Amino acid sequence: MAPRVEFHPLSAAQGGADGLATALRAVCAPLLADAEPIAILAMDAGQARTLDQALWQGHDFIAHCLADDPDHEVAQVVIAAPGQAVPARPCLVNLRAEAIDPATRSGCRQVIELIPLDQAGRQAARQRWRAYQQGGIKPVMVER
Repeated sequence: MAPRVEFHPLSAAQGGADGLATALRAVCAPLLADAEPIAILAMDAGQARTLDQALWQGHDFIAHCLADDPDHEVAQVVIAAPGQAVPARPCLVNLRAEAIDPATRSGCRQVIELIPLDQAGRQAARQRWRAYQQGGIKPVMVER
């Protein structure tokens, strides 16, 4: 069975690193409430480090670790930069410019794509949408 692929547009309040962390909290909270382990696929190592710091902030922080942490296999949420091994997770949050192939991700049942506010980011999201369709997956838009 093909995984569910959801596209979530970011709001104006969710621009920048803090806004991205806010958006991640919003999409991850229901999954964590259902005890669904999550892998966040960061765009690059810098973004992974920035999100690592930002997701620990506030009363609604998300307990997590980076993929190179010794506890990454047991952590509920793992943030991975390109080139890092990602432990099998039923849910992947893709922050990268290219679509991911869920068939290459053991146990993946759901992919969440965030649509950036900028024109280049929105164009990349459209390309990912088409890539999923070409792969036989029908993505859905989730408005908040």
